[in-house]
Amino acid sequence: MRFFLQVNQLYELTELTDAMLQFTRLARELLQTEAVVIYQADPAFPQLQKLAADETNIIFPDSLPSSDIFRLNEPSTWKAGSRVLTDLHRFSRLNNFDYLLTAPLKQGSGVLGLLVCGGVDVQPLEASVELLEVMAAMAAGMIQHFLLVDNLQQQATRAQKGNRMRSAAVDAIQEGVIFLDHELKIEEVNPAAEWMLGYASWEVKGQNYENVLIGTDRILPAVEDAQRGNTTHSLGTVSLNRRSGQSFPCQIQVFPVMDGEAVVGIEVILADLSEQEQSKAVTQQLEHRAVLGDYTAAFAHDVRNPINSIYTGIQLLGARLSSDDPNQEVIGRIQNDCTRLNHLMESFLAFSRPIEPRVEDIEVGIFLQRIIDRWRPKFAKVNVTPVLHVDDPIEKMRGDSRSLDQVFTNLISNALDAMAASGDTLAIRAVMNREISGHPQVEITVSDNGPGIPEDLREHIFEPFVTTRKQGTGLGLAITKQIVTAHKGSISVDSFPGGTVFTVCIPASIGEE
Repeated sequence: MRFFLQVNQLYELTELTDAMLQFTRLARELLQTEAVVIYQADPAFPQLQKLAADETNIIFPDSLPSSDIFRLNEPSTWKAGSRVLTDLHRFSRLNNFDYLLTAPLKQGSGVLGLLVCGGVDVQPLEASVELLEVMAAMAAGMIQHFLLVDNLQQQATRAQKGNRMRSAAVDAIQEGVIFLDHELKIEEVNPAAEWMLGYASWEVKGQNYENVLIGTDRILPAVEDAQRGNTTHSLGTVSLNRRSGQSFPCQIQVFPVMDGEAVVGIEVILADLSEQEQSKAVTQQLEHRAVLGDYTAAFAHDVRNPINSIYTGIQLLGARLSSDDPNQEVIGRIQNDCTRLNHLMESFLAFSRPIEPRVEDIEVGIFLQRIIDRWRPKFAKVNVTPVLHVDDPIEKMRGDSRSLDQVFTNLISNALDAMAASGDTLAIRAVMNREISGHPQVEITVSDNGPGIPEDLREHIFEPFVTTRKQGTGLGLAITKQIVTAHKGSISVDSFPGGTVFTVCIPASIGEE
């Protein structure tokens, strides 16, 4: 009785080998034999492997051929001098065993292994064979138990791994995912759905889906269809409301979650189309701008000639009138308007035509000094002092001198307009920029001490028709950026109350082609 109680306690162990080792010790004590061994059938190889053993003076082999299990498929006794039928018998004879008892570990119609005991100079109990058979049944049951537990643990581990992978995938995707139970209550929502709808997962858990997915009546038929096991791959583009009340376009898919033939839940997938709609609107706007640009270029080209004719005619009329004629003031205003319109048309044409710079090596110091000298009368007029600093040595820059002249002319003109009221210092500085390996650049900054660019305009300052000047066209900086980009360079602006700094980077002539 104590043996059976001790065997039952072995089920509390976690490892099969530990339980079988304890079992062989108990069996050897009960049978009063020298060795008890449990062999287990190896499904990967045609042999029996020693699973556990309690041995004293004799050591059984680590493995047996699978043919032994077929010949020892019933409880049996072998004694010294008996006929040798198996490898196990042969081993016993070679080691001068007095006896050998075996009993198969059966599982239904199959065999899990073999329970073996034997000894030298010790005679087994009379009931040893019957007792060994009972022990074999107990050992087989214990092996089955541990194999079942191990199999269940592996399945649980695989299920947990699958759940973690599924959860990670659901959390990572951009589409919103909402899981409903069989009562159409929300069980879980992923982070994308939380962001999309404006609800936290804990807030909507247990809520009816109709309290969260608000704004369209197309979902209900799809959900009812999913309860019958059918999938709705798309409801088309519908409008849903966020928590804030803001509506957004989205596509909805509804899938049943099946367990065999039964529907145990429903999965709703939301794809936010807001960015696509915005991209579509931007694309249409760009297309409209392209068409408008073509028409504007043609318009500007055709309008320049009438403007020049008007200017020439007004100039001729002014020449025929005396200098003190009161109409001279009107003629002067018309001439100024013609000049301004002609400048505007020139800007339109410059912005619309493609830029193809004629690249050459440019001496940076000479190039910038020439521009400053040309502007000195204007500097003196608005009380601005120019300061030029060029690093020594500095490499030549690769560019079209006429196009780059327009770039710095625009920047200097904007700086003078910014400082026209108070006057101050205009600083121009040129240094080498070697941040990009193998692609050195000449970095030129134009700094003024004006009031700065309003914050709401800084991000759009290089866009067409954006300007801070009352008489500006809003095309100067847009054309400037076009020219710099055509030179494979870059331009940026840093502005604050009390100053603005434009930074232009142009490839140096020693860079890689």
